[in-house]
Amino acid sequence: MKSRIVIHDLVLKALGLLLIVAVVGNGPDLKKFRPVRPQQSLKKDGEVLVGYLGNMNLQDGVDYLLEAGFEIVKKRGRSDVLFVLIGGGSQQQHLLQKTREMDLQDKVRFTGRIPDDQMLATLCACDICIQPDPLNPLNDKSTMNKGMEYMALEKPVVAFALKETRVGCGNAALYARPSDVAGLADKILRLADNSVLRLRLGKRGRNRVKQELSWSCSVPNLLVAYEHAIK
Repeated sequence: MKSRIVIHDLVLKALGLLLIVAVVGNGPDLKKFRPVRPQQSLKKDGEVLVGYLGNMNLQDGVDYLLEAGFEIVKKRGRSDVLFVLIGGGSQQQHLLQKTREMDLQDKVRFTGRIPDDQMLATLCACDICIQPDPLNPLNDKSTMNKGMEYMALEKPVVAFALKETRVGCGNAALYARPSDVAGLADKILRLADNSVLRLRLGKRGRNRVKQELSWSCSVPNLLVAYEHAIK
């Protein structure tokens, strides 16, 4: 990739052109991602609901989430922790089969793709939200929308410690080492057992999105980029 960029720059210089690259964030619109009445039927009193929102393709790491669920429920005997997975993708059928093989059907619910109002009500019922993106060159250098969307709803986040995930979620998340399933389970259970920490991280995340990451914060940068482009 570097060689391509160098060649591209040399061609532009030979033509007497100047290339300006502007990076504009694509954070959540707080008019859409806002706390709503939670769907209370997803859990009973005393249960902790862990949520995932997004695609379910190879690069999304939902396998790690299921493996952490197995660690929590089957190995550590925590019957009070439930999981809800919102979205679809090329790996969804594989993940459904894996859930059956792990005997987690009564603890893991797949909603598929659902309307936005139902999605918001489902996420707002969650106590913890997960961003299980595995370490690879794409994920390590990309800020995922799901983390910012969780924070917009004032939800604490658990994720693997990838470079851009840390940049995006900051101190509103707990981080496990990449690919460390037991570590991911540890972080989930730490939050499951500490409602005060959940509340603290959730408020940090909401403030972070409002002040730095929401779409309204990106609009001025986008307008500046347009101004440079049309000069």
